[in-house]
Amino acid sequence: MTKDTEVFQFANHYQNISDICKMFLTTLSGRKFNYTNDSVQMFIIMSLDNLKLETRGIATLNQNHLYMQSLSHVRNIFELFVNLYWISSANEEERIEYVAQLDAFPYYWHEKEVNIWEQNLSSNNPVWTAEYVKNARKALTDIKKKYPNLINEQKLFKKPRPLASRISEEIRLKYYFIYKFSSIFVHPSPFFKDVHFKNVINGKEPMDILGKPLLETLTYGLWLTYLCFFGYTKVFDNKDIKGFMAREKHVNSMYDLFNDANKEYIQLSD
Repeated sequence: MTKDTEVFQFANHYQNISDICKMFLTTLSGRKFNYTNDSVQMFIIMSLDNLKLETRGIATLNQNHLYMQSLSHVRNIFELFVNLYWISSANEEERIEYVAQLDAFPYYWHEKEVNIWEQNLSSNNPVWTAEYVKNARKALTDIKKKYPNLINEQKLFKKPRPLASRISEEIRLKYYFIYKFSSIFVHPSPFFKDVHFKNVINGKEPMDILGKPLLETLTYGLWLTYLCFFGYTKVFDNKDIKGFMAREKHVNSMYDLFNDANKEYIQLSD
């Protein structure tokens, strides 16, 4: 079996795990949540829904032999894993705060841009109109009023700690390299360019060189997806027992799917 054929098989694996994600989330349909009281549960459900979409995206890209491009989605899976791990490892009070920081983070960066826009208004040739900047500031102010939990004592949007520091040293040693490796294919690195333009490296086609790490990375993507859902039950089901058996069955199906796909591409330590 060629490396290309082996990698192509992951299209089915990722489509199957995306279908399991969908069935898992279906067990939670119809539930009503309030942001003030259920922000953690809402964040987790939305993260798991993103996992469903990321895995489906990998399946679609692999079906079209766009293997390198699928690695950016594995990178996204890793980020989702980090956030869910960070939340599930905390106590209840910390979870609420961590979710607030993650929810606020996009606004934190947007506010920094709006600050620059406001400074730019005093220039001879501002990029944005005063009306546009005023509306952008008002939108941020309205969000702060509606969601006061997203701002700190200085009335600024909160931000979480850096990605790598949200996980333990053990988890970082086991999995952080996945983020770094997949980042090679998010930014135009020299090796990505070699792969993209099909240059021959040392007498070998790029796929001959990349095949093994690509298979390993796609396998880790399945494993991290499983861990996300497994860890999620730990956070959610202590508050809501209904549907637990169905969700546990779907998580077990993910584990079986991972084992079927792995074929010793990766070795997991205890």
